[in-house]
Amino acid sequence: MHNLHLLVVIAETGKEACDSAEAWLEEWGTENNWRCMCGAVSQDDEVFVPADAGRFPPDDNDNTIEKINKMVAGWVNAEAWTKSYFDKLMAGKEEMTSQDWWGVKDYAKHMVEKTASKDSNIDVLDGFSYFEYSYDEIGVTQLDNGDGTVGEGEKKWVVFVDMHS
Repeated sequence: MHNLHLLVVIAETGKEACDSAEAWLEEWGTENNWRCMCGAVSQDDEVFVPADAGRFPPDDNDNTIEKINKMVAGWVNAEAWTKSYFDKLMAGKEEMTSQDWWGVKDYAKHMVEKTASKDSNIDVLDGFSYFEYSYDEIGVTQLDNGDGTVGEGEKKWVVFVDMHS
């Protein structure tokens, strides 16, 4: 399964931002669990798309930080597709299968993240996270090397990463 995970880094250029994100994720994954840097959008809405961009490259004409924030708000506020399993549990009328329990677990995981990120003014450049460090989920991670930053430079960049798991 492919999903888009956003990594926020500090860099001078989009290429440097993608390189920093790739270095951060170097130890993550296996031959069946891998990633591809799709591109990056700067705090100034500058778009970088590498030649070998993955499945979710940012669009030069359509990706701005404002639109990225709206996309993430959609993730956070979406009705989880697994809610039907939770509803089945709450109704108590049917025997639960292992698939049902998996759905309840997945719905609960979404609700935990949604509750933890309840800020209605989602700003991916201002410390917002969603499924932080859970790279195999759609989400936003603020990369941190101990002093609040990853990379070097003057700009914050949102790196689009195609995570395959």
